[in-house]
Amino acid sequence: MDVGRVLGGLKAGRSGPWALLCSFVLAIMITPLAMAVGEGDPITGGERNPNNNQTQELTEETEIIADTPTDSYGTRQSNKGEGGGAIYGCRADLDSSALGDPASTTPCLRANNLGGGEAFQFETDGQLAGVIQNGDSLGTLNPNAKPFITNATGVANGLNADDVDGMDAQQIIAEAVRQANENVDPQYRQP
Repeated sequence: MDVGRVLGGLKAGRSGPWALLCSFVLAIMITPLAMAVGEGDPITGGERNPNNNQTQELTEETEIIADTPTDSYGTRQSNKGEGGGAIYGCRADLDSSALGDPASTTPCLRANNLGGGEAFQFETDGQLAGVIQNGDSLGTLNPNAKPFITNATGVANGLNADDVDGMDAQQIIAEAVRQANENVDPQYRQP
């Protein structure tokens, strides 16, 4: 580039070459900032963050910390359309010797109430509150899989194994005895 011609053009009132040069320099300076993704960058709504490029994936937790009063939440995800509100996926392996120890085995979703209250609630107005599925198909039974485990030994309201078909164990025994007595023919000993 002939600097003399550029300067001469500027003196003659022609700013075209300078505008082109400034645009080029500005583009070089802005491009790395515009393409920056990963830790420390804002989340863009309606898009995958950062994107499908594995070299740009986040490698540390993204923390959202709030200090909200009762009956409000630190974050809220909602969908006013027909779709769901949130989906979480992970690729964590199970270390069955370390269940409940997040330092050793990491579930896809963990709710930890440090204040002693409830850790979760599920609510629906529908006929089915939820599904616990193990494997790719709900129609394929898996007798080796457990739906959940707990160290709580108290009776779970509505999930009481002592209540089968609307009767508790004592009522089942009484009904079985009653039916057995109705169906037994008297036995007489021959003299």
